[in-house]
This record gives sequence, structure tokens and C-alpha cells, in this order.
Amino acid sequence: MVFKKIEVLMKKLLLLAVLLSSYAHSSVTTIMCIGDSLTWGATANGTPAPGGYRDQLCLALFACYQQVQFVGPLNDNSSETLINRKSTGHAGYRGYRIDELCACLDGPNPYPGNKGYWFTVSNFNPDIILLMAGTNDILQGKGVANAVNDMDIMIAKIYKLRPKSTVLLAQIPPIFGSVASQVVEFNNAIFNFEFKYLARGMKIQVVDECRPLLPFSKEFADAVHPSLLVYNLMALHWLPETLLAIWQRS
Repeated sequence: MVFKKIEVLMKKLLLLAVLLSSYAHSSVTTIMCIGDSLTWGATANGTPAPGGYRDQLCLALFACYQQVQFVGPLNDNSSETLINRKSTGHAGYRGYRIDELCACLDGPNPYPGNKGYWFTVSNFNPDIILLMAGTNDILQGKGVANAVNDMDIMIAKIYKLRPKSTVLLAQIPPIFGSVASQVVEFNNAIFNFEFKYLARGMKIQVVDECRPLLPFSKEFADAVHPSLLVYNLMALHWLPETLLAIWQRS
């Protein structure tokens, strides 16, 4: 039943790509994926999924005739797809909370030896930002209210530094176990940021990376980090909104 749903989803996305491929953007769109180990591509067994969701997302975007480049301060855990398309850049920092990622936008990285000042000294200026963070806030016991507040602060800072960027804000993937309800609470709260920032004239869209993954609990061996299959599904969930953000740049 689950795999039948995957098949239906893939067919819908393929149809979307075929119908809208004529709207290919003529210039290169830069995309910055910001987050934690789920952006980096960590799995429960210690063997990383090369590129995580970024791998299949990049492949799908090129299949839709979109010229994109993933950018960011890190270039590790890349896949052949990302290397061949010069899209190894990302900002997936394992173990980081929202406040720690936020600090890196215009200040030093909280952990020495890692790059900070992403939007100032490094001067990354992405057209689209894929932001997925909050898992470590919950796992480290920071509390939902604090995590939501930190996300609000981070989005506001992004728009202060990069007012023309489009932010795709992910509702974080499920954490199976005792903190599952906190994920639901966090995701429900950050959903409201779409309306808040759209009302201010900013470009933002919430992407659900939680509910579609709930049937795949067996693919989260440690209750947090998914298998390669789930990373590929995450890419499919990112794809429609990423395509829309690209086309809206025209």
C-alpha cells in the first residue's frame, strides 16, 4: 500500500514536470540547503546517503530542464550527481540547533574550525533557501517554544540579509518515540510563519516533510535518521515548491 502511494506520487510529479518543462528558467538558479544531519545525509547505520535529499532533488530539477547550482560553505558527503552538476555546496551541519545555524548567517560558527559568516564574509546570495531545522532542538531538550522562537528569529534574519531570496521552510521529519508529539507541535507552530512573512511581502512557502513520511517508521532505524529511500522521498516533497520558486523568478 505504501509503495503504491509512492508510485502515484511519482506519476503526479512526472506529469507536473512534463506540463511545465517549457517554463525552464534561462539563468542559473542558486539554491542553498540549510539544516542539520538530515540536510547532510546521515543514516542510522553510520553509512551516509551521498548527498541526502539533495542528490535526487538536483537530478529531478535538471530533468525538468532547470539550470540550478547548489551552494554553501560545505562540500562534503556529495554524490556523483552533485559533483557532475557542480552542486556540492550545502550548509548541512550535523548536530546543529536552529540558533547555531542562525548565528552562522552573519557571525562566527559556534564550533571552531567550521565556517561562519555565510551571508557576509562568504557572501552566499542564494535565490532559494531550503531550510529544515529543529530536530536537534527537540532532541537536545531545548523545548518547542524556544525552538519556534529561534526559527522566527532565523527567518527574520535571513530576510534582513537576503530580502530577495525565497525561503522554503520544511516541517521537520518525524522523530519516532517519546518526543513525537513535540515534532507535531513544532511543525504546527512554524506553519504559521508562512502567513506571517507573506503578509510582510516576503517570499516563503512551508513544505511538509513530516506527515508523508509517517508510514515509513521502519526506515528510521534509530527513530531519527532515515534510509536512502526516505531521503529520495524527501526530495520528491521538495521538488514542486522548488520548481514553483524557480518559475516565479521569471
